[in-house]
Amino acid sequence: MNRLALALVAMGLIATAATKKFTSNLDIPEGQIFLLGEYHDGTPYDVTIDNIGKTDVEARIIDRSTDELITRELLSPKANLAVGIPADARVELENLGDRKAHLKVVLLDGFVEGMRYIDRPDIIE
Repeated sequence: MNRLALALVAMGLIATAATKKFTSNLDIPEGQIFLLGEYHDGTPYDVTIDNIGKTDVEARIIDRSTDELITRELLSPKANLAVGIPADARVELENLGDRKAHLKVVLLDGFVEGMRYIDRPDIIE
């Protein structure tokens, strides 16, 4: 009986973890782009992005196999975006300002593989 109860609890925790959303406060340094879903090998997912900082951010959805732009959206301070991401796409969040950008990102379907920062191409050191 104890094993059955433990198995049911474990299954409940796994099911809850699999459907739980992943929330992150994200800082993007000046001159940087944050990539999301670069190595995602799963199903489409939903994301909400709230610009809680003081600088503009451009959100782009890019087809991973062709590098073609699917769509883009300017997120001014206090703006938000809710969007579905195709399974074969990545998201680029580019800090357009001269200070760090601060976002609240919620992955409604859990964790997505492939997150990192890259330099903006027009920044020359």
